[in-house]
Amino acid sequence: MDKVPERRCEDLYIILSTLGNDIHFPEFFIGKVRGLGFRRINIIIPSIAMSAGTLLAMLSDRIMGFSFASIGPVDLS
Repeated sequence: MDKVPERRCEDLYIILSTLGNDIHFPEFFIGKVRGLGFRRINIIIPSIAMSAGTLLAMLSDRIMGFSFASIGPVDLS
């Protein structure tokens, strides 16, 4: 029986819609995802991404969204 070659998925697509929350989560999450072997992290924003959601999007490699989607300021408090 031949060994099946290992295939890696290089791109990760995340659909993000959030009002934000923990400002430390995006850096932790991106680090974990990159550690899993994903080379490109793509964020799709269908409607809204605020605060920590904005930071998560900014740490990704590509941001995509609809024409009416919005990202907001990062609230560090």
